[in-house]
Amino acid sequence: MKNFVKSSLLVVAMLMITVGVAKNIDPNIKVRLIESKLVQLTMNGGLRMVEVSVKDKNGEIIYHERSENLNLSKKYDLKNLPMGDYYMEIESLTKIKVVPFKVLSNSIDLIEADEISYYKPIVRKEGTGVLISKLALNNENLEIFLYDASGNILYTEKLEGNAVLKRKLNLMNLNSGDYNLVLRSNGKTFYETIML
Repeated sequence: MKNFVKSSLLVVAMLMITVGVAKNIDPNIKVRLIESKLVQLTMNGGLRMVEVSVKDKNGEIIYHERSENLNLSKKYDLKNLPMGDYYMEIESLTKIKVVPFKVLSNSIDLIEADEISYYKPIVRKEGTGVLISKLALNNENLEIFLYDASGNILYTEKLEGNAVLKRKLNLMNLNSGDYNLVLRSNGKTFYETIML
């Protein structure tokens, strides 16, 4: 019974941390067309760091920048892009927003109906355990892989079906050293090094 209460409190704490971090750090991101091939990106709210990329339909990075501005309003002139399908990816500490657009001969078409935002996984070491959580508001899944320093896989699991995906890994029986945690979700891979 005592372990059940501890586990329940842990789940509530992880949910509160995930929602709290998501609400307090992530920016209010707006992308709008100003002229035929000129778009403006506006971000407000306690930002510490943001990365902006423009990618083609195959995921090739055409443009990338990192900003540590607290508030950002910037214009992007896309007139030199050839006609085709692209997307702008705006990544903060906890969230990624994807804004697809199509370059036409004389204009840009922002495809607002296909915009998507999703949360990155959060990893926290606590004693001999690792807490992993992710808000999955778009029904996405989360794949977890734990490797030792030699690249041997020690643990794998796929979480799905909940708005909050969470797992606590107990590393108490592992030897001292470095371990690699690999998390995959929404076509992205996130890496964490766990030191014991």
